[in-house]
Amino acid sequence: MTVEKIMRRDVIPVPAADPLTAARQYMTAQGLAAIPVVGNDGEPIGILTEDDLLVRHLQRKPLPWWKITFDEPEQLARDYLKRTGTTVADVMTEVSITVGPDAPVEHAAAVMHEHGFPVLLVVADGTLVGLLTRSDVLDSLREADIIDDHSGDPAQLVREMERQMNAEPWVSTQTIRVQAEPRVLHLFGLVRSEAERAALLAMARSIPGCVTVESHLVVQKLLMHI
Repeated sequence: MTVEKIMRRDVIPVPAADPLTAARQYMTAQGLAAIPVVGNDGEPIGILTEDDLLVRHLQRKPLPWWKITFDEPEQLARDYLKRTGTTVADVMTEVSITVGPDAPVEHAAAVMHEHGFPVLLVVADGTLVGLLTRSDVLDSLREADIIDDHSGDPAQLVREMERQMNAEPWVSTQTIRVQAEPRVLHLFGLVRSEAERAALLAMARSIPGCVTVESHLVVQKLLMHI
């Protein structure tokens, strides 16, 4: 599925020159926790988030000596502006990373996670064409998991579990055996730790089509104390 299928097209961006009081009204009226910001020519230049507004109401603490000593004066000035500015441009979060409408939703999800973006601007030919929120992405991925169910076929469950185990360096693949029946995965063997066992069970539960996981895994450390 592409971003174009799930992006919001009716979002009204806020001009960078607008006062913050107006920007908050934009966000509230559209039910958004973050809103696109556009420049004088209508080009997307950033986002305004609730965190950008919230930081203005927090009590400013004296800067520690190490921050004054080692931080660049320009960065300190930017921090001050973010706390005391009166326009959207003063406090917004600049965004240089966007996605196109034809990008896969999985790519958009990875970008949002890596950079901590609450929303993602969808841009085509330099023009803002939509907005993607985390809720939009999560709903889309959940629907894709339901569609890609594989009907719980045992052979498919085993293949997918083995594929995922082989892709993870922390898995003791040589000591683990996977079996399945319709919609049920069985895991047998030795693992190095409780953390590995818990992660393997979570991996199995995430396999499309798997409804139940039966664990027969033994932690080596526990085995040594028996």
